Amino acid sequence: MSRQATSTRCKADPKTGMTTFLVTRGSLIYTDAHGRQTGFEDVFTRLERFRRHVAENGLDPAVIERMIR
Repeated sequence: MSRQATSTRCKADPKTGMTTFLVTRGSLIYTDAHGRQTGFEDVFTRLERFRRHVAENGLDPAVIERMIR
């Protein structure tokens, strides 16, 4: 059984942005006010961003690889 949910988040102040913690299964699809897709995130884009963060902050990349099954 597949379970899907749609949730809308709008940031109030474009200068300060918004921090949100979400637990997701699957991808996130970002859209503009007209419903057109403007971006997406999935497990692969999240891992790439985390690997980049680790590299930029001088952390050991081997630690990440041990965490990933």
